[in-house]
Amino acid sequence: MKTLCIDFGNTRIKWAVFQNDQPLGKVFDCEYDIEKFSKKISNASFDKTIYASVKKDSEIMPFLKKINTSSESKSIKDLQKFNFTSDYDLSQIGQDRMAVIAAGVEAYPNRPLLLIDAGTCITYDFVNEKNHHLGGMISPGITMRAKSFPAFTSNLPDISGKIGDLTYSFPAKNTFQALWLGSVYSAVLEATKMTDEFFRQYPDGICVISGGDSKYFENHLKNAIFAPANFLLKGIYALFKLNEF
Repeated sequence: MKTLCIDFGNTRIKWAVFQNDQPLGKVFDCEYDIEKFSKKISNASFDKTIYASVKKDSEIMPFLKKINTSSESKSIKDLQKFNFTSDYDLSQIGQDRMAVIAAGVEAYPNRPLLLIDAGTCITYDFVNEKNHHLGGMISPGITMRAKSFPAFTSNLPDISGKIGDLTYSFPAKNTFQALWLGSVYSAVLEATKMTDEFFRQYPDGICVISGGDSKYFENHLKNAIFAPANFLLKGIYALFKLNEF
């Protein structure tokens, strides 16, 4: 059986087809453009569709209608079985976080885990050696931090579109550098503190970082495993296997 797994994120859509625990080909992605999405996904061959979404149902429905209508589809929010238990109210936890937790437990079962997903927001989730989710934290993402400066001040510029083109070290020598450090370096320091505390409590634990902004942490987080681009999609597929429909 071929299963289409889709991640409807805040700014982009990612998807891949899985069969027998393996992705068939590459991960596809595009912005929220119905024509581009329809064109890219039109040649995909699959039997079932499962998806995770941080968007409202009304926002993703036009995209779901472009998928092969002969295949049955389901959201992970409607599933009954999970490969982890949780102290969290699962009706309150984001589907993206559920998928990341599922991916972590699938890849590293019965190990203490710190799962960091760096996207629009930066999420931190803790799982113990019993595959039990203890909870976590949601923090502003790097772009969100950058956009907050012009949003809440009169004179500070918006550098969010230039973050990827800049690299600076502390201390900053001008306003642009200071904003870059306030956007990127603050997130790195936050994640560093979280990982240090995690490994202090769980010396044999595993820290996994995923998400589109994970590249900004690559030279800073010691002992962290940087997940492949399909990590969250693997979590969606892991949940599909537990709830085949």
